[in-house]
Amino acid sequence: MSVADWRDCLRLWVGATEQPFRDFGTIRLFVEQEKGRYQVRTDDVHAFFEKVALARGPKAKAFSEYGKLRGARDLLRMATELGMLSGLGPVKKFASIAMSDDVTMFYAHMIADLEGNPSKMPESKLWRLAYMSHPDVHVALLRLHQYKRLNYEVAGNIVQVGLPFRSALECAERVAA
Repeated sequence: MSVADWRDCLRLWVGATEQPFRDFGTIRLFVEQEKGRYQVRTDDVHAFFEKVALARGPKAKAFSEYGKLRGARDLLRMATELGMLSGLGPVKKFASIAMSDDVTMFYAHMIADLEGNPSKMPESKLWRLAYMSHPDVHVALLRLHQYKRLNYEVAGNIVQVGLPFRSALECAERVAA
């Protein structure tokens, strides 16, 4: 696989397992990108990080002002390294994410594993880590269904998904082979 494909897979793994990056990617960046925002600054993320710091609970040690600033910078750096943003310095631009079919298959398997049910996978907010809204996911899954990479059938609110591999790990092993 190309390095860009592995980066896209890593973005899902980090987003699924690490807070506050999960909320930053699925809530803050996705919503701002959907609104048509062009760039993000460290100051914009600073307020988000302060909310995250407060949500840790009263027993958690408070961040210093420098710690909050560094946390905001680190979120921007991670989003940049994982392909959600681009640019150098304190101002980052929203990147365009175009995943290969193999990466989309991995996303489908891993999200289905995390959701515990393949039929919940198309509605998952984890797709937002690739800036994919529900209609985007629907189109991507229909395309994979058309090429017989998976089974995706929708009738109104009823969704049936058949994935070719037992797990995301098996999907990754087969795709990388």
